[in-house]
Parts: sequence; structure tokens; C-alpha cells
Amino acid sequence: CPDGYKCDPDNKCRPNGVQGTCDPACVAGGAAPVCDPSNFKCVACLASTDCTDPNAKYCDTTNKICVNCLSDNDCQAGSLCVANTCHTGCSPSHPAASCARWPVARRPAESP
Repeated sequence: CPDGYKCDPDNKCRPNGVQGTCDPACVAGGAAPVCDPSNFKCVACLASTDCTDPNAKYCDTTNKICVNCLSDNDCQAGSLCVANTCHTGCSPSHPAASCARWPVARRPAESP
């Protein structure tokens, strides 16, 4: 880029102080409504505040998608977060009364 310009992540030269943007613009309410400033691509989320679906209200910031859960604490008691989805299960750190029949931590695939 010439003097007074910088090369943005999309490999375009822009005047210093001018922020690039997604082109075409991201569509609010669509599957990828947020512009990622690291590469100027539309993504589902950069933070959980971008996730509006009550069934996918947490942002997986690595993959930039909204998911059901990121950890067991995002699930109700008696459920564990497995592959970003809440499933019936128990662990010592996320117990529930319904888990009394399982004396040790178990993931759903390990059910007796």
C-alpha cells in the first residue's frame, strides 16, 4: 500500500484511520448478520450478545457460530453440554436431584 494507507485483512489498501467493512454488507436477521473485522466476512457471532435465538444463545467464538451451550453451566440441572448441545447427564460439578442414581460422573453415552 502507498504511504498514508494500510493493508486490511481482506488485502485491500485503505487510508489510515478508515475501517474496512463487509462487502456485501451482512444482513440483519440472516444466518451471518455480523461483520468480522479480522477478515471482513459475515459470521453468525463475535460474542454471545450477537446470538438472539433462545435455543442457541452462546457464541462459539472459535467457529463464530451460535450454539446451545459452551459448558455444563449453560445447561439446566441434570444436563451436560456435549458438542455444544445440552443432553441429559450429570457430573460432580453440575449435579441435580435426578442424578442420584448415578454415583459417578457420566456423560449421556455412558448411561447405565
